[in-house]
Amino acid sequence: MNSSAVQRPRASAPLLIALFVAAAASVVAWWLHAPRFFVFSQASYGGFWNRSVPMLLHVAGGTIPLFIGPFLVWSGLRRWKPYVHRALGRTYLIVGSISVGAGAWLSLLATLKPRGLYVATFTLALAWFFAAGMAYRAIRNRRIEQHRQWVVRSYILTLTFVLCRLVMRHPAIEALGPEAIVATIWASWVVPLLVTEVLLQWRAGGTNAH
Repeated sequence: MNSSAVQRPRASAPLLIALFVAAAASVVAWWLHAPRFFVFSQASYGGFWNRSVPMLLHVAGGTIPLFIGPFLVWSGLRRWKPYVHRALGRTYLIVGSISVGAGAWLSLLATLKPRGLYVATFTLALAWFFAAGMAYRAIRNRRIEQHRQWVVRSYILTLTFVLCRLVMRHPAIEALGPEAIVATIWASWVVPLLVTEVLLQWRAGGTNAH
């Protein structure tokens, strides 16, 4: 039997700590910007009022994956309560897909400038769907380590949905002009994903132990 099909890897402590810290920071960011969308009124939604339904789905649906993501890569929960881990995974995938799909739709409907900003957010949505889909495919084929890595990638992309919103609202970024804003939005999800990839593959790229 292929040993990779039955392995039970544990997430490294530094990676897990980093994910929980990033999640905590994102919760703070969420608290500063998201609650107003739960008050369904034109005053709360402002310029998004004519797209209020997809915006509500995006914010409300994104809240759950944001909060439960770190627990999906915590091996302790996976060993202690595997049925809870599976339930959280299904919730993450289904609710996250609704939220990210709504976000992609908002990017297509966007009328604000610079329009190139929404190419970055739409591409981010596609990247999330690819990562989440690969995580699902891996677990269906019992490739546990590959599944864990793809879950980590998708959660990093989930976090950058929040980071993108913070970046777009920062006065220092706005002062740089439209082109700099678009470049910063790209960097806000591409760079974290690249760093994550290095961390995930660091051990595999080291010296082989004999």
